[in-house]
Amino acid sequence: LQGLELIGGRYQRLPAEKLADGTLRLESKVLGLEVRQEAEGLRLYDPVTRSYLLSSDEEQQGRLRAEQRWQMEAAARRQAEARLHDEAAAHRQTEAARRQAEARLHDEAAARRQAESRIAALEAMLRERGENDTPSR
Repeated sequence: LQGLELIGGRYQRLPAEKLADGTLRLESKVLGLEVRQEAEGLRLYDPVTRSYLLSSDEEQQGRLRAEQRWQMEAAARRQAEARLHDEAAAHRQTEAARRQAEARLHDEAAARRQAESRIAALEAMLRERGENDTPSR
């Protein structure tokens, strides 16, 4: 692992530091990052966040996983919306059936009142006839 720094128009070698785990490290003042040589290759490390920057492969995999999660969430959202739509349709059907039943009850009550009125009229007419047919004494 080698690094150079331009000082006074001349490149000077940067000292590499060996960490306790055997990793070689160079500090880039320009980038504000460290270049680290590990068993799997060179990695960029951010000493402020104390984390490695993602490689292009890791970043692409992260994007793919995020896209898959988004697609799964979108599918779940669509399913939930379909269930809500179905529940709303069932509710509307139930309400329509309830209104129809109430209308039938209302019609039946009106028919009953009408029948009761006719019966009362017939009874009154019979009473009137009965009083008229009674022999005088």
